Amino acid sequence: MVECLIGTVTTDRQLNILSIDDSLRRMLSAEEGDSLGDFVEFRQVEYFAQVCGDIAPGDHTMVCVSLLLPEGGSIWTVAVVYGCETETEQICRIFFQDIQSMEQRALDASLDPGTGVLNKKAITDYARQRMEEHPDALTYLCIVDIDNFKLMNDTHGHQFGDKVLLKVVDVIRNAVGDKGAVGRIGGDEFLVITDKVHNKEELRTVLRDIRTGVENAYKAQLPDDYPTVSIGCVLFPMQVKTYEDAFYVADRMLYRAKEKGRNRYIIYVPEIHGDVLHCQEIPDITSRSSVKIDRTSLLFRLLEDFLCDGNMTFQNALVNIAACYGLDGVYMYGDRLDESMHGFTGRINPQTGLMEGTDDVMEFPIAESNEIVLRRNNHGVSVIDNVQALKDEDPNAYVFLHEHGIHNIIVYKMQDNDKGYVVFLKTDGMARKFAASDVSDLTLIGKIIDITLKRR
Repeated sequence: MVECLIGTVTTDRQLNILSIDDSLRRMLSAEEGDSLGDFVEFRQVEYFAQVCGDIAPGDHTMVCVSLLLPEGGSIWTVAVVYGCETETEQICRIFFQDIQSMEQRALDASLDPGTGVLNKKAITDYARQRMEEHPDALTYLCIVDIDNFKLMNDTHGHQFGDKVLLKVVDVIRNAVGDKGAVGRIGGDEFLVITDKVHNKEELRTVLRDIRTGVENAYKAQLPDDYPTVSIGCVLFPMQVKTYEDAFYVADRMLYRAKEKGRNRYIIYVPEIHGDVLHCQEIPDITSRSSVKIDRTSLLFRLLEDFLCDGNMTFQNALVNIAACYGLDGVYMYGDRLDESMHGFTGRINPQTGLMEGTDDVMEFPIAESNEIVLRRNNHGVSVIDNVQALKDEDPNAYVFLHEHGIHNIIVYKMQDNDKGYVVFLKTDGMARKFAASDVSDLTLIGKIIDITLKRR
């Protein structure tokens, strides 16, 4: 393979070579006195000669030319032709650049040298261009950040940190595949722009593969401080209209993911997160003082708007359930996990009395734990108000609940869905145990979600 990055030649207007530099001389086996036309692919000779003959002194032009190689074959180049003038004649100085090396240099200039994905400018330009040229196409913008990366570098050394960085890139690339582009926008921060993800369920699959792939990469090696990622996402053009707004909202969702404990992704949902762009991040849902009188109306709304009419989304239902019953989280799991997993993590703001929360997803692998199964009543409901008691009875369940800071939990086993559960939880260590009336209400709510999921 010929590697010709630069080559120059000076000719008269008849393409006779007056001088030639060493690199081009060696590549073409050409000398002064030869005709440059002998080294141009014959179908282009007449056109190339005309270009060189017409160039005025002080002007320049550019043309693609195929140069013939002495061992056979040819190489495509870009020839920049400069018109010059001496005391006796007009001449051309021609600078050749082979196209393959130009493409490689352009590619190299767009890649991040540390990871091989697009650099900040390239991925940002790609995002802007897609949104400007395809204003009606669904595009998810996602920011991925490695949790506690600086601490990891300080603890395990920068060489280990570099390995983690490359592993995270591999995970992201594999998860995204041909569905979008990946770029590095900071030391431990990446941007994903999708162009073949058509709905939130498909996006969840990509994000879950990223989250679990990073989590599992070093979990066996570093069980106490394995690397994880947090992710924030937003949908263009349904939720934002510009790249700047999309990045801002996704960044806010990333911040919320960090606040909620890291190792998770949050997809922007206006009904849950409010008008983030105008600093009204949390919609006014309810206050503690109005919880009691809202519960009856909530049950009627769930029956009418959620179950019967279908006017209430799953996200809205979970928000209202959490608000009315003072829960820190409500999660729904079905046998078609990609299509049915929804979660809401929330908390009452003590200063405003309003529910604040985020659309969230939490894997729940212990639904069939021994102790949880044994605690089920006739309605398929398990109530655990003393997680500490599980330490000896069901260590796996205890470890999971303890790691997630869960102090009180109700697990409703769906009747119409073999692998389905609805989980209601509290993470406040000072929270009282579930009242009997709450257990009754939440059992009914679990049944409503169960039937609704089957119908939808």
